[in-house]
Order: sequence, then C-alpha cells, then structure tokens
Amino acid sequence: MSHRKNKNKGLFRSKKTPTEITEGQHFLECDNCETKPAQFHCKTCQGHLCDDCRKIHETKRLTQGHVVILLSDYVADPVGCHLEEEDQCACKIKQRLKAERKEIDAYWLPLLEQMRDEERKKQSCISRKVEKIKDKVEEHFDNIIDKFTELKNESLIKLEEDAENASDAIDKTIDEIEDKIELLGNRDREIEDYLDEEYEAMHEGMCVWRPTLCNLAMISKHIWPDQFRI
Repeated sequence: MSHRKNKNKGLFRSKKTPTEITEGQHFLECDNCETKPAQFHCKTCQGHLCDDCRKIHETKRLTQGHVVILLSDYVADPVGCHLEEEDQCACKIKQRLKAERKEIDAYWLPLLEQMRDEERKKQSCISRKVEKIKDKVEEHFDNIIDKFTELKNESLIKLEEDAENASDAIDKTIDEIEDKIELLGNRDREIEDYLDEEYEAMHEGMCVWRPTLCNLAMISKHIWPDQFRI
C-alpha cells in the first residue's frame, strides 16, 4: 500500500488545480477498468485511462484517433492549451483559423482582387490595341486595293488605246494596199485594151508581126510606166 502511495505521488507533481483529486484520495482510478490507477487522460472522451487501457484505447478503430495525454499534464492545465500536441488543441485550432481568416481578408483577397483587376485592364488594353491595328490594316489594304484598281483601269485604258492605234495603223495599211490593188487593176485593164487595139491594127494592115527584142522593148516602154518598174 505504501508502495502504491509513493508511485502515485509522482503523478501529481504539478501545481494543484480544482480538477485535481482531494487530499483524502490516493489516486484516480481508470474510467475503463475502474481498478487500476489512471495515468492518462483522453481529451476526446474526457476520460481517465490506465496504461493498459490506454494501449487498448489507441488500437480500437473507434478510438484510435483520440487525443490521449498524460494525466499530470491534464491536471496542470485542464484546458490543454500548453500541450505538445498543439495542432490538436481546439483553442489553437480556433486561433489559427482566426489568424488565417484575418490574413485572407486583409492580404490575400485584396491582393488577388487587385491582380484580377490588373489582368482585366490588360485584357481591355489588348482588345483596344487589336481594334486599332485591325482598323489600320483594313485602311492599308483598302488603299492598296484602290491603287491596284486605279492601276488596272489605267492599264486597261492604255491597252485599249494601243489596240485602237494598232487597228488604225492596220486599216491605213489595208487602204494603201487596196489603193495599189485598184491602181494595178486599172493598169491591167489599160494593158489589155492596148494589146487588143494592137492586135486589131496588125490584122487590118495584113502584116505579120513577129516579136523581136526591139519590138518587146518598145512595147514594154508603153505598157509599164516608171512607177511599176522594179
């Protein structure tokens, strides 16, 4: 019995609190087996556990995720705000969440909204620039089309003028050729008439005319004027 008292004295070396056992009690018994002294406290179940029950408590599927701390730490600070497992402390979690929310509201949301507004301004600026460039491109190509249209019309007019001049020149040449044809035709008829008259004269004179070099030269002189000589 004295050994048990000495053993339990080491469990309560921390500062006395209202939740600690009274002086008449030697130890807190395990809430699970209700026989052995409790050495641990489950913050999730709010129950005291001995070492054996604590091992079972941490292995069962329903309770293996519970937060179990030393009973002495719980007696010293029942709220559990100064434990090593601060990430499991409800107060710390609430404080971190408040700090996170404050940071989100004070820093991240304004920053992201500012970034969003800047990106929208960039988008709007790009749209305006694109519209200006489109207008310039359309104007430029309209000018090019107008210049090519003007050049096309000038080329067509020049081509028609050249064709007309060439046609006029050909008509003139044709007229000159027809004049020469008419002149030669007239000359041909003159020669024919001359030969017919010469033939009748020879028959009337009852003479036999034989072509000689002298006669041919004389006839050629009368038949072919100078403008038809080669």
